[in-house]
Amino acid sequence: MAVRVSRLIFIDRLFTPVYLALSFLLPYSFSKSFYKGQKTIAIKLFGMGSIVRVANVLKQSNEKNYKFELITLFKNKNVCELLKIKAHYIRSSNPFFIIIDTAKIIFAVWKMKNIRIIDLERTSNLSGIFRLICSIGKSCSSFVIQGNSITNRNQNFISIIDKPALEVIEEIFEIKKINKEITPFNYYKNKIIINCNAGEYLPQRKYPILKYAELIKELSVGYPATTFVLTGMKQEEKYTRELDVLLKKEKISVENKVGKQTLSELVTELKESKLLITNDSGPLHLASYFQVPTVAIWGPTSPLLVGYPESDNMKNVTLKLECSPCFIHPKSKVAKACSNRIDCLQNLSSTMVFEAAKSILKTRGNVS
Repeated sequence: MAVRVSRLIFIDRLFTPVYLALSFLLPYSFSKSFYKGQKTIAIKLFGMGSIVRVANVLKQSNEKNYKFELITLFKNKNVCELLKIKAHYIRSSNPFFIIIDTAKIIFAVWKMKNIRIIDLERTSNLSGIFRLICSIGKSCSSFVIQGNSITNRNQNFISIIDKPALEVIEEIFEIKKINKEITPFNYYKNKIIINCNAGEYLPQRKYPILKYAELIKELSVGYPATTFVLTGMKQEEKYTRELDVLLKKEKISVENKVGKQTLSELVTELKESKLLITNDSGPLHLASYFQVPTVAIWGPTSPLLVGYPESDNMKNVTLKLECSPCFIHPKSKVAKACSNRIDCLQNLSSTMVFEAAKSILKTRGNVS
């Protein structure tokens, strides 16, 4: 899976000369003006979690009638419909569809009046090329990997260095988040969800199987009446089958729903459960959006950069090693310092996660 990510980055790098040429020429055609009445067209092709995070920020914003549409891949249609985001989709099943859909969207955007373009991909040349072409006659913002946010050549560049993702999103959308009181769902089933999904994008985020087995064993002893449900994407089936074997040896029963749920079914499961335990993944962001009590396990990524603040509803478990986080942007060299051992997760004890879960359950009237 890591090879696939490297290949995508390699292909993207081939388009560097094209991006540099267009970034020199096209900004002369961009609009210099921006005012609050403009509609925002955001480009976010990859990452369901990132889309949910954006929706989360907008939901908690003080902008009541924010005009927002998304350009994304067709595979993200379910999450956009779930969150009621108006979106323009690019089918990625074959190159012909990609070309046709991309061209249609560009022409549709060119016809729109009073809009600005925001590129939410962080270091992609292909996405940058798409943004530059769409932005002809429009105003334009994107992210940059440098110390300060700048305005240059009719474009706003928002720095992502040493800033939480939530803050960066607020800055690029030019909105302010308001602190709303967290009201968790009143669950009606004695159920804890264990999400084993890390996705293909960064599989190093996955908590080790033996650790998950130890954690579920501790939880089953502390909360014997609780049902445990395993969730994740289809590609995690092999991983969770191995977890099933380990748990059966301990005579612990779990419901394995990995690869068997639609997105809406997963959300229903989250809402009726008293706790989600997950690594950095899409379900983490869904849980935050729907205010589901969550324990988040962090390794190569950082809760300060891409997660959510600590609260009675959200506990972040991390070792905070000197080399963490090693994944800051898509071109980061992950786990180089530890020679791919992923020490930040291998050495993170299940007891640390259990204690975090216990603190949330205690606030909800569940004391072991």
